[in-house]
Formats: sequence, structure tokens, C-alpha cells
Amino acid sequence: MNKHLLNFIEDHKKLLILNSALSEFAEKGFNGASIRNIAKRADIATGLLYYYFKDKNTLYIELCHCLRKGMKEYYISDIQSDDIFVALYNICKAKLKFYSEQPEAYIVLLEEMRIFPEAFKKDGDELRGDNRFWTKYEKN
Repeated sequence: MNKHLLNFIEDHKKLLILNSALSEFAEKGFNGASIRNIAKRADIATGLLYYYFKDKNTLYIELCHCLRKGMKEYYISDIQSDDIFVALYNICKAKLKFYSEQPEAYIVLLEEMRIFPEAFKKDGDELRGDNRFWTKYEKN
């Protein structure tokens, strides 16, 4: 399920860690999850996990960034329309479909808003700055 969502990550070990972290954080929440369990799920040494991520906070924030990026790529092609109202409707429909098909991602992203609101806002602003969708509706 998550391979499609995070398919833009080329480093196999990093992808393995992020998928394991997604499952761990979705099951146990940020506070209940542990780096040791994430490494065990990924079947790697804990030290290798620390090679990629300096701590649990960094791992969580990076995971959320990747989830949002994957989510955007997941549905951007399905929302195109010449009518902005149809496009907005398609966005809502695509997000609902995404959350029903990717419940672990939904759980983790919701928790990030509560635990790391600054990172959530900064990352969201950065991703919303992608103009592939909105530029065709701007008036010149």
C-alpha cells in the first residue's frame, strides 16, 4: 500500500525505514512509538536508522513531509478541470479517497498538526507553493 505513496524515494533503506515508521507511528502514536521498534520492523540495525535520521522528531517530520508530497502526487492528476469549481470538488473527492485508501498516512498527518504545528505549517506552505495546479486559474 505505502510503496505507491512513497514511490519517489529512491534510497531503498530510507524507504524501508519510512514505511516501518509509518506503521509504528500509526499504531502507537508519536509518544508510544520507539526508534528501536521502527528499526526492528525495518529489519535493520538501530544505528543505521540513526544514519538516516538524527532522532525520532526528525524521522517523524521527514515522514510527514514525504506523506504530504506523496499525497499531492497521488491525486494531482485526478483533479484537473477547466472549471475551478469542478477542480475544487475533485480535490475534495480525491482527498477523501486518499484518506480512505491510506488510513495510516491520515492518522500520522493528523497527529503531526498537534505535535509539530510549526513544521506542519512550514511544510504545508512549501507544498502549496507548487503552481502546477493553480496557475491555469490565475487571471493575467
